[in-house]
Parts: sequence; structure tokens; C-alpha cells
Amino acid sequence: PVGWCPNDGNPVGQHDTVGDVEPEIGQYVLLKFKIEDAFLPTATLRPETIFGVTNIWVKPEVVYVKARVDAEDWIISEPCLQKLQYQNRNATIVERIQGSRLVGKSATNPMTGSSAIVLPAEFVDPDSATGVVMSVPAHAPYDYQALVDLERNPEPLREYEIGKEALTKLTPIGVITLDGYSEFPAVDVVKRAGITAQTDPRLEEATTEVYSREFHSGRMRPDTGSYAGLSVSQARDRVRDDLIAEGGADLMYEIINRPVTCRCGAQCLVKMFENQWFINY
Repeated sequence: PVGWCPNDGNPVGQHDTVGDVEPEIGQYVLLKFKIEDAFLPTATLRPETIFGVTNIWVKPEVVYVKARVDAEDWIISEPCLQKLQYQNRNATIVERIQGSRLVGKSATNPMTGSSAIVLPAEFVDPDSATGVVMSVPAHAPYDYQALVDLERNPEPLREYEIGKEALTKLTPIGVITLDGYSEFPAVDVVKRAGITAQTDPRLEEATTEVYSREFHSGRMRPDTGSYAGLSVSQARDRVRDDLIAEGGADLMYEIINRPVTCRCGAQCLVKMFENQWFINY
């Protein structure tokens, strides 16, 4: 995988970008939640938290696409479709779907088999990975705060005929034990910081704290099956590999310090080459 400018048609390094930004390439795990006759692939760097998913987030005003990706139908953002094509996936549009049409539907967790309702959230970025986000409020500050926001103001749900009682069922599910924190570390951090809205920039700091501490010191809870007791770093790799082997997950590359802008003005993305050569000069 290399950073790529789709306008110029060439690889992009630090000195090719506005502000001399080196594209940092990361690998997302796409967890495939079954929804009717398709999949909602949620992109994550933390597949081990799949046990704590309570719902899925989409952005209602975004137009998503149902795309045939190799032999499966995925519902993803349109920018994701282009990214998959540059990563040598056979991806074509079947139809366009307004994000609001997804809200209220249920999707099936590929690990646990439980249902996850699709809900609206403003923080969802269609330009990031698949544009579909799984919600783990026990361990993701953004997810917890987005649920709190909906509970305080359920008005956005009324047009989808989703009652407030549906939210009360979405209690956080602890997946990782961490010394110095309760069963729900994300809740602890958000409350301690006094955060009251999903637009609060301090959620980035809260997310960094929780993710870092859980990765370095967290252990999987006893109710996570064969992963119980593993460190987060061990569980992350095993959950990813097991789900991929079972067809419940896939992979895609993404520029994780995006947006990275080529000097021509185009947004850079990741391109895969089956055959490529580099000159050591």
C-alpha cells in the first residue's frame, strides 16, 4: 500500500503534499454486520471490542451506496467505494441509499449473533473508511456521549418511529478490565472531563486516554469466551484473524492522519500494487 494522488496518478510522499505531511497508512478491520440482504461493514482499529457493540452509527443526511464488493453486497459511503477500487477490490454500485433509510433497522453482530439497531450520529465521517461506525459505549467516549445526547434529545428519533425506551435498553457492555477504572472506562473519562456533547473537542483526548491505557494494560473480561484473560493486544489480533477466517470480517487500508492533500489539491488515498518497484537512491 502506498499513498496515492488520484488526480496526478502517482505515489505521494511527504514532499508531494500541502504542509509536507507524510501519509500514514493504517489497516482497518471491517466487521461485517448482516442487515437484510447485505452487510454493514463497520471499520475499526479495535476488533476486540466487538463483544461490547450496542448499536451502529450512520449519518442520515449522507447518501450511502449498496455496492457489490467481490461476491458480497456492502452498504458503505461512496468515498469508500473508490478507496476499495484503488485497493484492487472489484467494487461496483448496485444502488444509492439515503442514510436515513438505514436508521431503525437491525443488524446482526458477526461474533455474538446479537442484534444492533442502526442510529443517527453527527460525528460519523463518510470520508473515513466505510462511513459506518459500530458503537461500543463502554470503551469509546464518542459512542457513549452520542447515546447520552440522544437520550437527552430524542427528537431526531421520532421521524424514524424509534421510542426513547429503545435507548434505555442500550446500556454499556464491559469488555475489558482496566485497573483504576470502572467496568465502563469511557463513561468514567467522559464524566470526569465534564463533557456534555458529542461535538466537544475534548472527546479526542478522552478517546486517546482510554484506547492507550486499555491497549497497554487492559485484559479481556471472563465473558468474552476463548479470549478471556488475554491482553488487549493479543485479543485484537486473534479476534481479527478468527472473524476473517469465518467470513465475518475483512480488511482495508486507510490514511489514518487524513486528510492529506496533494500539492495539486486532490485528497490522497491508499493504492495497492500487485507489482511495484522502489529505487533506493
